[in-house]
Amino acid sequence: GPVLQDDDQAGVVCREMRSLAETYQTRRQARRSEERLLAVSEVLDLGLALGD
Repeated sequence: GPVLQDDDQAGVVCREMRSLAETYQTRRQARRSEERLLAVSEVLDLGLALGD
């Protein structure tokens, strides 16, 4: 009875934690590539400014 219920609860929490961790990692990777894009465009802007 109650023991099975507790196990169920733990499983649900485990699954939620795992999906949260995956979401967090995906967001972090997205932010990292955004930052890389920003850095690249800044360098390009600098190059254009120097060209003028």
